[in-house]
Amino acid sequence: MELTLTSEKTLTLKTVKHDPSISKNLVSGSLLCDAGMRLDFQGEKVVLSYKKMFFGNAYRTVGMYKISTIVFTSVINELSTSEYSSTLWHKKLGHVNYRKMLNMKKLGLLQNCGGNKSEKCEVYIQAKITRKPFPTVTRSTNLLDLIHSDTCDFKTFVTRGGMKYFITFIDDHSRFCHVYLLKSKD
Repeated sequence: MELTLTSEKTLTLKTVKHDPSISKNLVSGSLLCDAGMRLDFQGEKVVLSYKKMFFGNAYRTVGMYKISTIVFTSVINELSTSEYSSTLWHKKLGHVNYRKMLNMKKLGLLQNCGGNKSEKCEVYIQAKITRKPFPTVTRSTNLLDLIHSDTCDFKTFVTRGGMKYFITFIDDHSRFCHVYLLKSKD
């Protein structure tokens, strides 16, 4: 992205993230400093300089500093398809259904979205897993008459002792619960 400042100097920004839904262009002051720019805050304005040479000003408006530019032009002519792939939008939108993404594209809410499912999303598959409800059971009136048990795994986590699974035992009458860690399900 190239910014032509009112001082007629051109500031080239690299590694720009583009979001067409944001109406303002944001520039990180710390990244400018990392690139060698100097920012001098003087009341309601910021003076930008590079190697002791004046570069431009930014004036405070609505809680932000607006860089005085003549025009900005995009160096990138077209967005890469990998940056705005349907898989990336699927993840950014909280693993929404791909058909919903196609509808959003038709309504003009998404741009550059392929909408076709290119790879399987593990989170999406796990969220769609359904199970049948447990049968209704009358509550127990005595201790240890009815014990509920379940065995689970930690998915990708392992405890310090190398335990990958756990089993729970819950007494139906007292609701007392005990959890045991297991290295294997057997």
